[in-house]
Amino acid sequence: MKNNNNAKPDKILCKPEQPAYPRTFFTLIEMLVVIAIISILASMLMPQLKNSINSARKVSCTNNLKQTFMAIRMYADANNDYYPPIDQVGAAPPRWHGTLYNLGYIEQSLMQCPSQSKRPDNWWLNNPDYGMNHAMADSLSGVSYKLSTQKMPKIKMFILDTWRNNADGSANEDSGLWRFNSSASATTWQGQPSSRHQQSCNTLFVDGHTEFLDIIEGLSVYSQKPFRYFEDREYYKWDTPAWSLNLD
Repeated sequence: MKNNNNAKPDKILCKPEQPAYPRTFFTLIEMLVVIAIISILASMLMPQLKNSINSARKVSCTNNLKQTFMAIRMYADANNDYYPPIDQVGAAPPRWHGTLYNLGYIEQSLMQCPSQSKRPDNWWLNNPDYGMNHAMADSLSGVSYKLSTQKMPKIKMFILDTWRNNADGSANEDSGLWRFNSSASATTWQGQPSSRHQQSCNTLFVDGHTEFLDIIEGLSVYSQKPFRYFEDREYYKWDTPAWSLNLD
C-alpha cells in the first residue's frame, strides 16, 4: 500500500477572522474600573491638596502682616517712634491702614487676607481683613504710643485677622474691620479676632513676630485666652505711663 504524503487533511484549521478596524473604545467594565481608580486617587490626594492650599494662604497672610510691621516701623522712624494712631479724632478717616497707604508705606492689597473669601465692595475704608488692637490706646482716637516704651512686646497683640461684629456680637464672616477690642461688646463698629485660618487667628505682636492663635469653634472668642477682657489684660493693654502718649 502506497503512502501518499501529499494527501490533504480532512479539516483545514482557519485563523479567526480579524476585524476590519482595531477596537478603539473601552468596554463598560473597563470604564468602571478606571473611574473607581480615579475616585480612590482623588479621595487620597484631595486632603493633602487642601492642606497645601491652606498652608500657602497662611504663608501669604503672614507675609502681609510682616510687611505691615515694616511699614509701621518706617512710619515710627519718621514720627519720633510713635506708631500710626488707630484712627483720627472724631472717628474720621483715615484709619491706621489709610494713614500708611496715604503716606506710601503700603499698597491696598496688603490688607487682603488670602483666606478671606468675601468682603464688601467698599471694603478699603473701614473693612480691611486686618484690625489693630484698639485697647492699646484705651480706645482713644488720635492716640498712639512710642514703640520703644512697650516693656512686653513679645506678648502684646498689635494687628490680627478680624471679622466685623454683628449686632448680636456674633461674627460677620463676610467682612473684616479696621479695629478689634478685647470685649464682647455687641456693636457693628467693633471687630473680633477671626478664625479664618482653620480655626486659628494670625496675629502680629508689637515685637514684629507672628503667631497663629487657636480659636475653639462654637465658643465665644472672648471666652478664650488671650482674648478675655479681664483675665488677659497683659496681652492687649499697653499699660504705659501717660507721658509716652502721642496726643499731638
